[in-house]
Formats: sequence, structure tokens, C-alpha cells
Amino acid sequence: MKCLKETEKTQEELSGKAPKLVIKQQELEKLIDDFRARHGQIKVVKQLVLKKEVEINVELGEAIEVQRICDKNFREKVPQFIKANEGLQKITKKQIEELICIREPSQTLLGLSKATCIIMNVPPSVI
Repeated sequence: MKCLKETEKTQEELSGKAPKLVIKQQELEKLIDDFRARHGQIKVVKQLVLKKEVEINVELGEAIEVQRICDKNFREKVPQFIKANEGLQKITKKQIEELICIREPSQTLLGLSKATCIIMNVPPSVI
């Protein structure tokens, strides 16, 4: 009999807890559904991020190539600029005045002017 009473007591306790278990089960199922929905959203975002990463890496490669070309051109032009600057530093005021006075420059002077324009990357023009 004692065993029967304990069984009945246990059943009463369990029947009192059953509604709580059902509620907890429903809450757990809702959490699982929310997790699955968020997981799907995260998966979509991850795919978008991976696609953007590929695009950025392509752009990075292009930018690195442009930088390489610019650096190469810069290294080639620096010595020319230094030589042109050294030449300009040697020109005197008297030489500049003589250049201003010349109405019909010689072929040598025209060639020098064209070379200076090329070095300075200025299109030559005839006055």
C-alpha cells in the first residue's frame, strides 16, 4: 500500500508539472524555429559577403597593378626631372633675356625648347 500511495503522490506531482513541461517544450520549439530562421538569414548574408570579398580582391589586384605601373613611371621620370632642374638652375638672367630677344630662334634653340617641353611634359607650341 505504501508503494501505491507513493506512486499516486508521484503521479500527482508529475501531473502538476505536465503543463509546465508542455509550455517549456513549446518555448524550446519556438527557439529552434527562430534559430533555423536566423541561420538561413546568416547563410544568405555570408554568401553576399563572400561575393563582395571576391569583387574587392579583383579591385585590389587592379589597384596594385596601377600602383606598380605608377611607381615604375615615377622611377623613370625622377632622373629626367633632376637633370632638367639642374639645367634650369644653370640658366642665368642674361640668358633668359637673350632668349626673350630672339625673334627667329635657331634650329638648335628650337630643338632644345622641344626637348625641354618633352621633359616637362608640356606640349610644344609655336609663337
